[in-house]
Amino acid sequence: MLEMRLCLALGYKSLSHFRCEFPYHEMPLWSEYIRREGLPETRIEAAIAIAGSANCQVHGAKVQPKDLIPKFGEAKTLNGKDASAALKAWATANQRKEHGRQ
Repeated sequence: MLEMRLCLALGYKSLSHFRCEFPYHEMPLWSEYIRREGLPETRIEAAIAIAGSANCQVHGAKVQPKDLIPKFGEAKTLNGKDASAALKAWATANQRKEHGRQ
């Protein structure tokens, strides 16, 4: 997972490109840096949450920065039948919206 996060954060075109170009002996250094400092998107997310909560608080809302940071659970894996049913339900709902029906 560290490889993928670094690949995306450092702007490599693909994971294979990252593996060819990135000096593997630096991986432990980057791992420790990320553990201590976080990647840029993590710091940006925190700054936006702080600014957003301050803005909400000015208007009387009881909001903390942690309330504005999305939390994602583990990705769900669907079997073919469930995935097909979910896709049909989504397509049907979107088709109804396009035609003005609920």
